[in-house]
Amino acid sequence: FAGGSFSAPSIDKPLFFEPGPHVYVFHNGAGCPGGVRRSVAVEFFCGPEPKVLAVKEVRMCAYLAHMAHPGRCDMAKWPKKLAELAVRTLDQAALEASVEAWLQGALPLVQFEDGPLDLDELVNSPPLLAAF
Repeated sequence: FAGGSFSAPSIDKPLFFEPGPHVYVFHNGAGCPGGVRRSVAVEFFCGPEPKVLAVKEVRMCAYLAHMAHPGRCDMAKWPKKLAELAVRTLDQAALEASVEAWLQGALPLVQFEDGPLDLDELVNSPPLLAAF
């Protein structure tokens, strides 16, 4: 910022989160026993709406949160047919119904692993692409 300098806050090592371009850290929160301050790292995943997916205390007063948000989605990675469907369907409700029907029909074909569901990865999985 103008007229000053900025330095990142000191965070206890080892880090309780994996740094990345979609991870935001909020540090120096309320006090905890032993003089520790609360911290939370929020990792964003592609999702249709803002939604907290999980929160875990990974060590005393240090939390890791997974959150879905449409701003995290990279629509350029989505299948061409899905983009074409959005262009052809002018009515928002009809578009949502078409995509929902496609996902409901194809989701049983996909095997899920532990962790948050990322729509960018999901819509590009081979079973979903074949079902589209």
